[in-house]
Amino acid sequence: MSRIPGIGRHYGRYLLVLLCLVGSLAVRAEGTLEVMTNSVNGVGLNISNVNSVTSGPYRDAPTENRLRFYLKAGERLHFGWNAYNRNDPTPTQVPVYYRIIRSSDEVEVVPPTLVTPGTGNRGYIPSFAAAQAGPDTLAGAGGYKALEFIPGTAGEYFIEIYQSDDGGQTALAAQDTVLVFFDFTVFEATPLNVKPGRVYSQGWSLLTYNPVSFRGDITKPMELNSFYGYTADSTIAQITFQGGFRPLAFVVYFNKYGADPTEPDWFISRQSKSQSGSPTTLANGYNVFINFPDPEIFPLADDPEAPVLKSITGCPGNYKLNVQVKSPGDLRLLLDLDGNPGYDAGTEDRYVYGLNAMPGMVEVDWDGLDGLGDPVSGNVQIATSSKLMRGRTNLPFFDAELNQYGFTVTTFSPNTYEPTLYWDDSQLGTDATCNGATNNNNTTPAGLNVSETGVSQYHDVAGTPQFLGNRAWDGADIDNPPVIPTTMSAGSGANTPALLCDDYGNFRILNTWFWTGEVSSTDTTLTVPNTTCSLPLTLLQFAAEKRGTTARLHWTTADEVRFRHFVVERSLDGRSYSSIGTVPGLGGARNQYSFSDDIASFPNNRLYYRLRQVDEDGSYRYSRVVVLQARSNGEFSVSGLANPVKDAIRFQLSAGSPARAQLLLSDATGRVLHRQTADLLRGSNAVELSRIGTLSAGLYFLSIEANGTRQVHKLVVGR
Repeated sequence: MSRIPGIGRHYGRYLLVLLCLVGSLAVRAEGTLEVMTNSVNGVGLNISNVNSVTSGPYRDAPTENRLRFYLKAGERLHFGWNAYNRNDPTPTQVPVYYRIIRSSDEVEVVPPTLVTPGTGNRGYIPSFAAAQAGPDTLAGAGGYKALEFIPGTAGEYFIEIYQSDDGGQTALAAQDTVLVFFDFTVFEATPLNVKPGRVYSQGWSLLTYNPVSFRGDITKPMELNSFYGYTADSTIAQITFQGGFRPLAFVVYFNKYGADPTEPDWFISRQSKSQSGSPTTLANGYNVFINFPDPEIFPLADDPEAPVLKSITGCPGNYKLNVQVKSPGDLRLLLDLDGNPGYDAGTEDRYVYGLNAMPGMVEVDWDGLDGLGDPVSGNVQIATSSKLMRGRTNLPFFDAELNQYGFTVTTFSPNTYEPTLYWDDSQLGTDATCNGATNNNNTTPAGLNVSETGVSQYHDVAGTPQFLGNRAWDGADIDNPPVIPTTMSAGSGANTPALLCDDYGNFRILNTWFWTGEVSSTDTTLTVPNTTCSLPLTLLQFAAEKRGTTARLHWTTADEVRFRHFVVERSLDGRSYSSIGTVPGLGGARNQYSFSDDIASFPNNRLYYRLRQVDEDGSYRYSRVVVLQARSNGEFSVSGLANPVKDAIRFQLSAGSPARAQLLLSDATGRVLHRQTADLLRGSNAVELSRIGTLSAGLYFLSIEANGTRQVHKLVVGR
């Protein structure tokens, strides 16, 4: 079967190719077939809980490690592998256990089951040819003898694979296993029809190896390997490695936030970072596939509509750019201030971003400064344009040593699109020397920052623009340098394969981001207000948590201008509030506050808190209310979700630890109408969905997933 290293420029044509591909896969595998293009350059599934990255689907691994698959009624999974232990001086085949869990309630549906290496044993794949041929039930004598799973109910399941010394009840404490061949094939039995695009993970853990010794080998490349990310916006991004990608061991992540899941500010979390040998995990990512996601289960969203920048309001230093948004996504607003059409880097031109915008009138904050950091005068007309960018996708590659020729990115939204790629390597740390055998540092310099302009994937080759990709690193090959290097001195790791410290990707998270689609408005001219006034601060976050007999309130602010203080107010019923304390304002661009309230004498299950924000002239406004679940012991709970709903959907999310919640609003037919992410602090968090004026009266469902738990609540919209 021929592979498809790239995607055509027209989605309709690609669907035709996809249908042909599905037909040719009627008796083919899904696993080694996709990640290993030949028998010389090995690529295996790595399962480890001893390295700095706990990777792969071992027993009780983090949720992002889970190897998931979706089965409909009448479908089944056939699967197998060939497992080696990398910890052995000479890697040897090892027996491993597997178990299968239903995702919806995490009930074990297949108990720990042993798979023993040996020709003829069920679940054992003896060779590269057998792995490519697939299960014997589909491929005949040339395939391997597959294990089978037939679900009791349709839905998502996940499989755990691990070494164990107690009959599969726990995973071996120090396992480093590689499935040198692996296959997970979903198919419909009657009529016989393979279902590619049903196997996925939030973090594919892979190892390049030498098929002679089965050890990890940095000289073995991955090339023309493709992975697909299904974004929160129901779009798809495909990456394809162009050759010279020698990562050794790495994890394929797609996510919305970048390199640091604990940092709420995406402009920081998207920056590449050095790890210096410390453990890392990148949770709450997108589902990543080794085949194009099955559109029956993972449909594509409709094309977005262009935003319209309506006006500029507010005060100097605290303006609002008012944008009419018709489709969800990120906004990028151009303030064209240098007199030349379009954005020019290093000039007065300025991009202003509004992240996670929802349909309706959206206010985007602007500090009134131009691209050089100087204030823009009032009563001045400026040229503006607005762009809605959908499917924000980050590709954070951890510990991927060499990527000499980069990768290409093609997206589907649903039209094919080759996006501009962005990265910011300017914050990478540099160690002066290599730390010997551990190689847990990096001696190469920090790299480029192309976070504003980005880099096109098209390059002029002999006078003809060609789609070649970019974002390569390690420029040791003088004759074949990267098309777009990360830095002009990216190290010489390709010349010293035994030394990893001079590999640009070693022990770093190199992040690249893009959007899967975009739509622009027409240019317009707006006037900057010519006024002086005082506005309350911007309240970024407000949360409450219970610590023993104390309620601990936390809040974060931005742009405190002529602000006086906060009055903390408490209510026992959510209607009548009383003042319980005052907190002076600190002033400045960004501040964090906290306040403690003794609640030992209150038997109530719920306490309500709000902030009265008082300006220097005595004017004030209230924050949203947070509800403290004083007797809640759960990791994740929902409260305050009132029915019927008329204007906005407001409720409380209580979390036992910081988390990222995924919110989906769907109608009675299951069609998803709204997606949103909420970053939760420990304790009770006030959450509000966008105004629902476009929803007709009727029954809806709100799905909330956080901390590995999913809840679905009914909503009645009344008019």
